[in-house]
Amino acid sequence: MKRWLIWLCSCCWPVITQAQLVSPEEARQDMTQLIQTLKTSHPALYRFTPKAVLDRKFDSLLQRCNKPMPKQAFLLMVTAAVTAVRDGHTLLLAGGETTAATRYVPFEIRLVGGKAYVFNNYSNDPALKPGSEILAINKAPMPGLVNRMLATFSADGYNQTIKSYLLGHWFRERYQEMFAAEDSITLQLRGYQQTSITTLRIPLMTLQQMSSAYQLHQDYIYRDDLPVGQPYISVYNLDHDARVLSIRGFTDDSTLFNHQLDEIFTRIQLDNVKELIIDLRRSDGGAPDYAADLFCRLGDTAFPRLYEREMAAAVYRDSLPYRSLLRIAPNGNCLIQDTLPRFRHHYGHAYLKLKERPFTGKVHVLISGGTNAAGVQFAALVKHRKRGILYGEEAGSYLQSCVGEEGKILVLKHSGISIHTPLYRLWFNNGKGYNRNREEILHPDYAVALVLKELMEGTDTQLSFVKKKILADRAKAAAAGPPEN
Repeated sequence: MKRWLIWLCSCCWPVITQAQLVSPEEARQDMTQLIQTLKTSHPALYRFTPKAVLDRKFDSLLQRCNKPMPKQAFLLMVTAAVTAVRDGHTLLLAGGETTAATRYVPFEIRLVGGKAYVFNNYSNDPALKPGSEILAINKAPMPGLVNRMLATFSADGYNQTIKSYLLGHWFRERYQEMFAAEDSITLQLRGYQQTSITTLRIPLMTLQQMSSAYQLHQDYIYRDDLPVGQPYISVYNLDHDARVLSIRGFTDDSTLFNHQLDEIFTRIQLDNVKELIIDLRRSDGGAPDYAADLFCRLGDTAFPRLYEREMAAAVYRDSLPYRSLLRIAPNGNCLIQDTLPRFRHHYGHAYLKLKERPFTGKVHVLISGGTNAAGVQFAALVKHRKRGILYGEEAGSYLQSCVGEEGKILVLKHSGISIHTPLYRLWFNNGKGYNRNREEILHPDYAVALVLKELMEGTDTQLSFVKKKILADRAKAAAAGPPEN
């Protein structure tokens, strides 16, 4: 480990001044602050990692706070503590303060087959072509850099797809936090569909410089995210009998969310749509009640109670809005069955309730590492209730989930590193009852991986797969003729 840190400092970090070092006392205080917060407020700290193992990890990290270190080295220690919990809602938010003058690598990447490829180029150098494989940055081999960066992202349990998704979409921010390059970086590249290797020196750029170059909003440098004003829910025609419903998140605005779904499903009924593809590959989570509301529009029979929630007993005692304690969980936390007041809105659908005119056609659901929280729970309902078919990549856990939207944002006193920790643990009912003894990763019925060539050509590999299957099923049904009475 020591040799690795020395190599990392020499290859990737600029010259560190005394003011940029974290002192041993500051490191110990920040690490203690983080560990104490996790132990007192996290609703499921030992769900994946046994207490003895996690405590040894925490003690080891505290013991390493024994000498001055670059902030980037301390950041890696913080992420080691956070990711050891193996909870997707316990995560690093920011490695410290940034300003409008902060410079980033001016490109986005995608990971395909474990390799990193340039996806978008925001620099002024046209030689940095999308599709080029990145072999090294500042002479540091890219596979090693990717593995170290992946290790800083949180995930539920042992799911890996979300880490690849997050690194692809937040590469420039995480690279800046971890390696803090000064003015430029040197890239070693293999051109798209080429064998030759080239070296480029690329200046770093501010977000404003990148935005100005492409006349884009500063928070939307093509990340597959939502530009300002774009709705979270949209629908378009795949063909005459099929529609694609894209949901970017199960938003907190229940009135708007339900109104949009009402309009969409009314139009689907009027158009006599036979097949519905629900795209959750970029769903950033939200309230599970809204996921349940969507599921209830698919014509399944209702079953009682969608979930139970559990919070740390210490947090419950300090949370004045929460007053309906039903019983104590075996681990000493508070187990809450009923709908309780929340800080920002209320859960409105503790029980699943069938809609008056549900959609009864075929359902196809696209999932990936970008499918989070409520999106995973909806897809799990579809799979376990046998209401549709799942395509794409594995997604995170769903039988148990830590709810993040009303969690705690912890800012470490000296380093300024910010971490999010959840407030609730959610026990999810998949229609067969609660499962408290095991954790499940949601796997698709048809695994469809990204293909570099199609990604570069703008082809949606996974949606194309679904369309081909729909057409094949229609052709098979037509050849078989109408069913006998």
